Amino acid sequence: MPRALLMCAVIGAALFAQVPTTSAPSASGAKAPETRPLLPKAGAVRIGITCDPAELTTSGVARITAVLADSPAAASGLKVGDVITAVNGSKITNDAVWRAAVAGKKEGDALAIEYTRDAKSEKADVKLTASIARKEPDVVTIQHCLIGFKGAGRSAATRTKDEAIKLAESIASRGKAGDDFGAMVKEHTEDPGSKANDPPGSYTLTNTGAAEVKGATSRGGMVVGFGSLAFALEIGEVAIVPYDVKLSPFGYHVMKRIK
Repeated sequence: MPRALLMCAVIGAALFAQVPTTSAPSASGAKAPETRPLLPKAGAVRIGITCDPAELTTSGVARITAVLADSPAAASGLKVGDVITAVNGSKITNDAVWRAAVAGKKEGDALAIEYTRDAKSEKADVKLTASIARKEPDVVTIQHCLIGFKGAGRSAATRTKDEAIKLAESIASRGKAGDDFGAMVKEHTEDPGSKANDPPGSYTLTNTGAAEVKGATSRGGMVVGFGSLAFALEIGEVAIVPYDVKLSPFGYHVMKRIK
């Protein structure tokens, strides 16, 4: 099952990001714009799993690497290490297969999932849900690569906005496939405050209400979007946050959670 597909299945699309600065949510209370439109969507329903993106990309194997607690997947008995082979009778080979399986589905509908465990074939009927309770971690470490463009805040780049989008998409795609994210940060990021960190582009953040950690930045020390994405990502997950004049005025961000 494709990583982008499974990422949507786990946490949905309500994420934003930004480079560190002080900011606050809109005083108007207006709904924030969609902030992950560059990622394929599986729809509003999900089951609560993630898979290894590199293994899927290189060999077409959808091996489960995480199952969210209290999710439909957990309730059906799916476990880390299981390999999903088919959904509703269709072999999982690409993102389109999954999207076709959930097209038109609503909360409470079920998917027939075929998988292997310890070389044995198994089946499970997994109900879809529109939301999954998820406890955020107290501390996360992320890497991020900021791609600016001419006209974006603080950016000295000469590339166009369209060129920035294409570059961000390329970095995200390579990151999901297992390419060296730090090397891409060194080559492309426009965030001087994190480029020289070890690993490149990294920040450690403590969540709101959590005990302070030496060398870490509090979530409140970042703009709302940056913290929202950082604490929503699963370890190893890569996501793009597009430009927004209020929430992400400095360009496009590609972010990966590493701890």
